Amino acid sequence: MKDGICYIFGAGDFVDCQIDIQKNDLVIAADGGFDYVKKIGLMADFVLGDFDSVLSKDLPSDAISYPSQKDDTDMSDLNINPNMNDLSINQNTNDRLDDSN
Repeated sequence: MKDGICYIFGAGDFVDCQIDIQKNDLVIAADGGFDYVKKIGLMADFVLGDFDSVLSKDLPSDAISYPSQKDDTDMSDLNINPNMNDLSINQNTNDRLDDSN
């Protein structure tokens, strides 16, 4: 197990925050969470989603794309085992209750 924190960011209203990313930490941006990560000055290790809520036009070339026609949110599509000591999920519902699961 790595001595780090896995930070997962989802779409939602922007709330300014300070996160001190350490060497062993992992940053994952789900869909519009990519915009959030960029706004707070972080680099995502992984970017994934159907990208229906992302505003940025400069997604990384290795972004993992999901079909937009699905029953689950991009956050619930995460099927990862980051093997980290701690997990921090950062998501806002953005007034969409279907994004809160």
